[in-house]
Amino acid sequence: MRDCQESLASSENEKAALKKQVEDLTKKVGKLENDIKFGMEQLEAKNAEIDTLKKKVAELEDELKKLREQLTAMKEERDKLAKEAAMLKDAQDEIERLKKLLADREKKVAELEDELKKLRQQLAALKEEMDKLTKELAALKEERDKLAKQGAVAGDLDAELKKTARKTSLSNLRSSWRPRRRS
Repeated sequence: MRDCQESLASSENEKAALKKQVEDLTKKVGKLENDIKFGMEQLEAKNAEIDTLKKKVAELEDELKKLREQLTAMKEERDKLAKEAAMLKDAQDEIERLKKLLADREKKVAELEDELKKLRQQLAALKEEMDKLTKELAALKEERDKLAKQGAVAGDLDAELKKTARKTSLSNLRSSWRPRRRS
């Protein structure tokens, strides 16, 4: 009987320990769910930022294309004026003005190309960060699934422990109950 009581006490201790583990696991699952939610919010913010950068890159590429077309047109115009300058001294002032304008446009094109290069680098960095966040999110989901499985196992163990405790207490009751003899 003492063994049964010790076994029951031990089972109760194990049950308490399992309940504590289930509570701890439940807290961890809650934290993981919050971490996942936070990660998703960050991911959405990064996606929005990437979309904005993509639009800006597209706008800059359109502007760059227009500037290149303007540059090509200006180069053609400069060449034409250079030929006429040989024949006309007065046209020299106009050529100089166009050369300056062309140089300004080329400088602007170079600046835009530099800015476009920087934006592409930022975009690449954001993509890497997004990939990292996606991997972290997958790991968090995997950990959450693991914890959910452990919680299910703990529940099964708790049910088995209750079943064993009932059997033990019924066995104790049967062995301790003896009919009284009448004197």
